Amino acid sequence: MALAFIGNTACQVVADRDLGDNWAISVVPPQVAPGGAPIVPFVVKLQAEDRDKAILGGLEILKKAGKIDRFEAPVPAAPPAAAAPAAPAAPAAPAAPAAPAT
Repeated sequence: MALAFIGNTACQVVADRDLGDNWAISVVPPQVAPGGAPIVPFVVKLQAEDRDKAILGGLEILKKAGKIDRFEAPVPAAPPAAAAPAAPAAPAAPAAPAAPAT
């Protein structure tokens, strides 16, 4: 689970998928005491291939904008390496000449 920090306060990070590859990444501060001013979450909308990449991208955007101080997010898994093409088979050794039949 990803966390964003505003000062020393840990905030929950929520990812909601819209249509296609669109994501809404929300940083939700903890609830305040009754009677306190409500805290509005920060929301970033972006396109990404999957949830982990969307969270990472959204948190980087919020950090660069100065809305959050730091974050902890799971690192997206690296895509599997493409299989290297098989090396061509070595040519067969030339056959030894057949012995003459006597």
